[in-house]
Amino acid sequence: MPKEYDVVEGFKIKGEDYVFVSKDSEEKLLDKNFESVLDDGFQIEKIFFNNVIVKKDEVYYKFSPKDKSYTPIKDIVSIKPFQFYPAIICKNKENLYGMLDEEGKEIVPFIYDDIVSFLSGDEVVVQKGDKFGVTNLKNEPLKDVIYDKYSADNKKLTLTKDKESEVLRF
Repeated sequence: MPKEYDVVEGFKIKGEDYVFVSKDSEEKLLDKNFESVLDDGFQIEKIFFNNVIVKKDEVYYKFSPKDKSYTPIKDIVSIKPFQFYPAIICKNKENLYGMLDEEGKEIVPFIYDDIVSFLSGDEVVVQKGDKFGVTNLKNEPLKDVIYDKYSADNKKLTLTKDKESEVLRF
């Protein structure tokens, strides 16, 4: 591998080896022969175990590097960066947030004003208006959207309503 890249990471996608490389703002996904598997103009958004989410001309796609197929993901206008779990937080055309799995299927409906992930991985903070709650990646509400604020660290989430705090440990 040439030393010209700032980032070099190996991945298995559907059991096959791929290499993600990045230099400046250019990103590539290379096969085992170090040839690019993406068509020109596609930008990598998220790499999963079975697919890659890519973007071109403001449209998001589920990309399968094995058969080089691109499947559009409808109505998505943005994906939140820096997520640490096997799903993605997206915003739709109505400016509402929801979550998609690696197949591009909705797992948390697009009904929230915001969704925030934290390091626990399986739970997310959801927001409607100025109230907060907690749901998991199966869309099972863990705490109703009634809290005034929240704070999170590696091991716990603190929800506050009317100066009363409740701690959830993960």
